[in-house]
Amino acid sequence: MKASPELHILLIEDDDMFCHAIGSLLKHKAPFKFVLERAHDVSKGIELLSNKPFDVILCDLTLPDSSGIETFRRIHRMTPLHPLIIMTGNDDESVAIQALQEGAQDYLEKGELDGRSLSRAIRYAIERSRLIQQRDDFMATLVHDVKNPLISTDRLYQYILEKHFGEIDPRLQEVTNVLKRSNESVMQLLMNLLEIYRYDVNAPQFQYEDLDLGCLVQKSTHDLIPLAALKNLELESAILDESIKVRGDMVAIKRVLFNIIGNSIKFTQDGGKVKVGVRIDDGSALITVEDNGMGISDIAQKYLFQRFYQTGKVKDFPLGTGLGLYVCRQIIEAHSGLIHCESKSGKGTTFTIQLPRALAEVS
Repeated sequence: MKASPELHILLIEDDDMFCHAIGSLLKHKAPFKFVLERAHDVSKGIELLSNKPFDVILCDLTLPDSSGIETFRRIHRMTPLHPLIIMTGNDDESVAIQALQEGAQDYLEKGELDGRSLSRAIRYAIERSRLIQQRDDFMATLVHDVKNPLISTDRLYQYILEKHFGEIDPRLQEVTNVLKRSNESVMQLLMNLLEIYRYDVNAPQFQYEDLDLGCLVQKSTHDLIPLAALKNLELESAILDESIKVRGDMVAIKRVLFNIIGNSIKFTQDGGKVKVGVRIDDGSALITVEDNGMGISDIAQKYLFQRFYQTGKVKDFPLGTGLGLYVCRQIIEAHSGLIHCESKSGKGTTFTIQLPRALAEVS
């Protein structure tokens, strides 16, 4: 009979006594062979993950170089496919639940740990991770296969509208326009799904360069003027500081701007106003997108940047896919930045993107 392989477990924990307790619990209760390796902080954990294969990660939320949800995010960004179990104190349950929503496989309270529950959590986390990866691989293949005929269909609609096949009846032209827009919406959804898959499977490979943030924001805003004009919206850009330099991926940052500004246009009533600003605040570069639209409820704001979350269909406003803001957060956090939202129902919304001092300077 073939022997069961050893499980390689990475424990990221700074408490020596707790590490000893984990090793002892597994030694006496685990129904599997294992090799346990320890890192005292997140930085060392990331270093080990870069050089060695592990089957599962056990990670405390409070470490010398990181704390709270940021601890999970740093590890998860580095290795999104690894099963990751969060270990918490009694007062960390809300943060642990947030980590579960963002991709952790499980969480365990330190004060309630025993060998049986720890062993079971490790085995279940590995199996769940394997099933999720199989599902995502299947979805990515399906999306890719469906995308190609949609691209061909889009070209055909374009040829018809450009009258390559001869003159067309005005009523048929209107119907073809509707079909083309519908086809484009489906293609956009598929592209978002592929983007999500890429972010979940691999840490994104950005091409960093020196960017003039003011110029990038101004150009992105200008490119969206036709969209605002369709709703008779006033779209204004305000650059309050000269030549704000950041290091970042131009395509990725532009995607964030298009998404955030586009959402403000989308959810602002006809005749409203959207204002985009850039400034330096205490050494950080701040981008703000402010509108006087319908606003977002307090409950919705808590989940706004989660994958597939939707605020719900509102009269006169189309339902989105719940993917765009998730990707925006992934991009900004990969640039060591922050993105957040402030809003009141019926009074408008302001999105703020902050790039840290290390990436921003005024020249």
